[in-house]
Amino acid sequence: MREDSGSTTGGSRLRLPSPAMAVALLALFVALGGSAWAVSKVGTNQLKNNAVTTPKIRASAVNASRLANGAVTGPKIAPGAVGPAGLGPGAVGFDALADSAVQGSKIAPEAVGTGALANGAVTAAKLAEGAVGGSNVSVTSVYGDPVELPEGGATTLNVNCPSGKKAISAGVNTNAVVWVFAAYVSVSTAFVGVANKPGNPPVQVTPQAVCL
Repeated sequence: MREDSGSTTGGSRLRLPSPAMAVALLALFVALGGSAWAVSKVGTNQLKNNAVTTPKIRASAVNASRLANGAVTGPKIAPGAVGPAGLGPGAVGFDALADSAVQGSKIAPEAVGTGALANGAVTAAKLAEGAVGGSNVSVTSVYGDPVELPEGGATTLNVNCPSGKKAISAGVNTNAVVWVFAAYVSVSTAFVGVANKPGNPPVQVTPQAVCL
């Protein structure tokens, strides 16, 4: 006689699910419940402050498409986290610099290249007092062609600064005593008016510009 694999309750027969049905139901439970658990497993509320450290982030894992606008604020950036290699061309613009933010001690040698600064980004207000010293300024002296002045002769000479530099002063180079009656600059050109004294022999003078 075959044993009945079912059970009865109150005289009615309850049939157990077949093995195939049991496997299907188990798979459905894992697919629904397991995925929902995985999605909600690690969220913002589950992460402790400072839980995600640099070693935890794979190289190139965090890119622009993964950051919301305004997500990276000042307090989120650790000291020294953004170095020269982290600045793209024009990345440091006028609005990115607070007044007096650029101090001499903050600038490493060759840390900020021309390509990293937007045009007009560094204004006088952005420079802290004493931030720009002699080692930060490139001053050049430029000399024009020498000219011979006869006795009592006078002339006005000029000399141009190299491209990209401005003239800040004008003068004359000579080994004799002469009168300089005018010296002025206009953008990249220096002008000097010079005269030889009456009774002096002819002298040679060379115009000079100091360029910045």
